[in-house]
Amino acid sequence: MHDAGSPQPINFFADGVISTASNATQMVDRLQNEGFVQRTRNPQDRRSVLVQLTPLGKERLARGHARRQQLAQALFAPMSVQERANALQTLRQLLLLLEDFQREHQEPLRPDSGKAQATPHPDRSSVHMQGGPS
Repeated sequence: MHDAGSPQPINFFADGVISTASNATQMVDRLQNEGFVQRTRNPQDRRSVLVQLTPLGKERLARGHARRQQLAQALFAPMSVQERANALQTLRQLLLLLEDFQREHQEPLRPDSGKAQATPHPDRSSVHMQGGPS
């Protein structure tokens, strides 16, 4: 939401962070109760509600970013420039793989009910990594 730069519909969280709209709504409820976000009516669609950060939410988010930056600097400080570059490249690749895995393994919605439908996946019982132990 902060990266988007403007108030977002709750679906923004369901699509990008949380798996279902009801889970996203519960998360926004908790954030609102803590004073981190506020809901407003969407001026383009009165049926839709937008969520935006409050000043407290922006402050906490900025603190979190600063803390993550400090932790990253402390973590990478003992490494050489080349080791840092290699580690960051590997982490970026891992993130892309995780995002692909999440997209491929999301439960499809049944069109008639809007509820998640369990679909067995033949590869879920084991994960094998190339170059790693079997």
